[in-house]
Amino acid sequence: MLGSASPRRHELLATLGATFTVMTTDAEEAETDVPSEVLGALPTAEMPLRYHPTLLAWRKAHAVATHALDAVVLGADTVVVIDGEVLNKPRDDAEAHLMLRRLSGRTHRVYTGLCVAGAFASATPPESDLTTLYEALPEPIWLPLHHEAPHAVLATAARRPFWLDIEMSEVVFAPLTEAQITAYVATGEPRDKAGAYGLQGMGGQLIQAVYGSYTAVVGFPLAAVVRLLRGAGVTGLADATASYYAWLAHQQKEPLPWPPTLP
Repeated sequence: MLGSASPRRHELLATLGATFTVMTTDAEEAETDVPSEVLGALPTAEMPLRYHPTLLAWRKAHAVATHALDAVVLGADTVVVIDGEVLNKPRDDAEAHLMLRRLSGRTHRVYTGLCVAGAFASATPPESDLTTLYEALPEPIWLPLHHEAPHAVLATAARRPFWLDIEMSEVVFAPLTEAQITAYVATGEPRDKAGAYGLQGMGGQLIQAVYGSYTAVVGFPLAAVVRLLRGAGVTGLADATASYYAWLAHQQKEPLPWPPTLP
């Protein structure tokens, strides 16, 4: 089950051959207390805790998991950071213009946080010969499983595993003129994008290089997603690199020449 309304995340998860349903909540906007186990396991990132994408991904996955007892749940969240400041989705075109002017000619970082909640019925990852994969898998966090009736009695004693991860990529913007910024903002694409640009869309024309995972900048780092889902017991997933190329072909894009860009 995918806890995200993002069309790009839907597309990328589908390229892996996964069968999934979508359930969204407003959990990432909540100010509810976070278990100490989650706070202690969050990977390091250069931003205030309230913007930490792995924490926001956990909020999404945890909220959905309370309604999906027997499903593996995936949550993801992406933030753009420059000079230690998080650039969220612009409030209006004027703010989008300011963000793009700030990014112009500079390198910034994009962080995508991930959280996978293991299905209650398969809390222990299956045996596998993918030794390297599981050695790289973060240790699961075991948290009490909260669920309304008819599972209330079971939930009081149940514990469910969660895995947390983060992927960081660096993005190099080309120097932009005021006319280029104005023209891009006028397309409307920046309005619902963190940092006011979409790498997979027309915003890709503004980028000189990506160092790290291309799909992490889009909001769904395929290699990390495959690793976490397999660790939670999901089988039959396609290879991340093959899925990356298939998705690019679907977007009618050529593989990027920017080394060392990864899936």
